[in-house]
Amino acid sequence: MRNARMLALAAVIFGGQAAPVPGQSAQRMSFRNNLLPGHLTRHSIKRTTRRTIKKPEYVETLVYSQQAWLTQCNIDESTPGSVMVYQMTDDLPAKVRKLYRDKKEIKPTPSAALFNLPPPSTRLQSATLTARDAPIQAPLSDPVNRTIMQMVLDFAHWPVEKLDAGHRWERDLKLDNFEGTQTFEFVDLAKIKDDVHARLTVFVEGRFTGSLEREYQFGKAQIIIHWSRPDRVLQKLDAKVSFARARGSAAEEYDIRLTSRLTDMRLLNEDAQELIKVQLTAFAGALDALRKKDANAAEHICDEYLGRWPDSLWQPAVVELQRQASPGRAGERLSTKRLKKALVETFLAWESARNSREHDLVEKTQGILKKLSAEYPEKLDQLARDKSDVVRAHAVFALALSDRPDDLGRVQGLLKDKSKRVRAMALAGLSAAGPAGISTEALLKALDDPEPSVRRRACQAVAACVAPEHYSIVSAVEKISHLMVFDESEGVRTEAVRALGVIGAPADVAALRKALKHELSQNIRREIERAIERLQSRE
Repeated sequence: MRNARMLALAAVIFGGQAAPVPGQSAQRMSFRNNLLPGHLTRHSIKRTTRRTIKKPEYVETLVYSQQAWLTQCNIDESTPGSVMVYQMTDDLPAKVRKLYRDKKEIKPTPSAALFNLPPPSTRLQSATLTARDAPIQAPLSDPVNRTIMQMVLDFAHWPVEKLDAGHRWERDLKLDNFEGTQTFEFVDLAKIKDDVHARLTVFVEGRFTGSLEREYQFGKAQIIIHWSRPDRVLQKLDAKVSFARARGSAAEEYDIRLTSRLTDMRLLNEDAQELIKVQLTAFAGALDALRKKDANAAEHICDEYLGRWPDSLWQPAVVELQRQASPGRAGERLSTKRLKKALVETFLAWESARNSREHDLVEKTQGILKKLSAEYPEKLDQLARDKSDVVRAHAVFALALSDRPDDLGRVQGLLKDKSKRVRAMALAGLSAAGPAGISTEALLKALDDPEPSVRRRACQAVAACVAPEHYSIVSAVEKISHLMVFDESEGVRTEAVRALGVIGAPADVAALRKALKHELSQNIRREIERAIERLQSRE
């Protein structure tokens, strides 16, 4: 019944009628990938995302879409039974389609710049393709979108034996940020126009792991695949994916519709294959030069490439590499004075967005600070040693968002700074960065700081950085529960309640109810009620 419903949906999506291939023997086939050298395909990949957020005053529903192109070309390899496949994914900027507050559509439609939507990206790389395994690399995008596209598109890993219609099998799925299974069913063979398609359904179950484990909860993924039997290639794919993201005391719900269609397929002759090899060799040279920090050489190779082959298949990847290599790519360099100003203004925007729960703006400001930490490491290092505690505080907040391992140790050391402002901002930065190998003991110690501003930030950092399964979680919950009831600062008690709602378990509802009996602040009482609701939902 489940597959019947899926194929009924497919008939509506695709239109027209698909005639089953007659005969018992006709409903059997061996699934294999196309290994022909020079075989080139281009697929359009479209995804539409519906994001729903329950805000205090209304329910916000954002609908946005993103278009990507997947180009693949097989190049002959000396190893028997395999070919080298070059894959390029060109993911275009996201576009806002509609925005609703409750059921009212907002007009005019807001710009995509107002939301923290998946960024555009271009990726060109090679992989080894065999008859049974055809790995697909998803667009770079952000971690959750990359994971979703990987689980949907990377399916062409086939059993050895010939399969009968109705056969089911499973494949373990282990990605950078996801663990689960893909459950396949070969439904039937159907004649569509002049082609014979194997129709399959795939159901994905599992959970987010790694950097996504803390905030994201996977729902399900359902996929319909039409696989061309004669061409051994994907003809079309339709998928639905659902997941949720925890945001403070609320959750964002996501529903994604993804479609892929074959738009071009051809077999290149030997001369065309040799030309592609020459082009890819040139691209590899530019990439190697950039990796060796020779931006001028990389830019020169890209300029020559685009002048020589302006209509190359791989042009988007070359243009992106050229952008990265261009000396002016970072724009005008900031002076120390302007950098100080940028740090202060961006932090204030981050704090305001956090307090008003404007999560898109929170992530956008964090992205700006992350970029500043990457582009001005020496200046930030100097500012973190400045005599002014105000300057040091804003510098350490940006350093907490840095990708450099040494900066994390630096921030952790500043938790002992003599300035309460610096200690508080170090903790604020760690809470913004999330789990990053920070010492849990250092965070728990900060909960005992004599300054309320530091204890408040320490509660935020514990909520963001301490995993519920960590060995110190019992100590963390005990300390947070004590602050929630006995701390004199309303700000500390508020953040303690929120932290317990994140790291706590259903068993901690009793402590929250006890706090509710003693709490006089109406705002904190509302936070307690939200935390109770959140913990009870985990039962």
